[in-house]
Amino acid sequence: MFTGLIECIGKVKALTPVNASASTDPWASSVHLTVEDASDVLGDCKIGDSLAVNGTCLTVLDFDSQKFTVGIAPETLRRTNLGSLNENDEVNLERAMRADARFGGHFVQGHVDRTAEIKSITPDGDSLRMVFSFASTTHHENLPLTSLLIPKGYITIDGISLTLCSVSSSTNEDQVFEFEVMLIKHTQLHVALSKKQVGQAVNIEFDCLTKSIARTLMGSISSIVQHAVSQAIASRVLPSTA
Repeated sequence: MFTGLIECIGKVKALTPVNASASTDPWASSVHLTVEDASDVLGDCKIGDSLAVNGTCLTVLDFDSQKFTVGIAPETLRRTNLGSLNENDEVNLERAMRADARFGGHFVQGHVDRTAEIKSITPDGDSLRMVFSFASTTHHENLPLTSLLIPKGYITIDGISLTLCSVSSSTNEDQVFEFEVMLIKHTQLHVALSKKQVGQAVNIEFDCLTKSIARTLMGSISSIVQHAVSQAIASRVLPSTA
């Protein structure tokens, strides 16, 4: 578990394929990612620890005082922007949260839901307004996206805990969701996101508490409806479908 408060910006040293597969799927093989300039998150590091790299929870396989190596599975490569990283690219880094420390962000699992694309970046005073978009059906894992993207609610972008300023969606068959966040000056100086350009991909994680509440409510409503229909059929208010 993480907080979405970035501790430092690391730099990609190498992205090395392992267990190469003959599959035509470019993400069918695992890779090892080595990140340098990471001393701020390595002072108390141990093999097997979790580190969030661009918001993705990964396991430390090797490290020294300045750099570390993590493994990335095919599923993670498909869901995140990590597979498109190049040498010298900057990434946001955060250690797993401590139970006895101040908690300043929100609950971030490090389980990236999908990627989104930067649509626009607009200065607003000394802040930046950033709009992101992704094309999707109206659901995410059977949950309506309108219940997961809530104005003034939380969202994690490349590991950063941010507040949704606005949310919109198209009404076309290929529905496009857009959401806007604001980066204050302090955040801009301490994250890699502020250096990205329009068209680049970012990792997003919907708020885990919102997902849990939405899933619980959807399950409860479904059970209530099924029970009501069964009762109506039993009392012959509705015809049986058998």
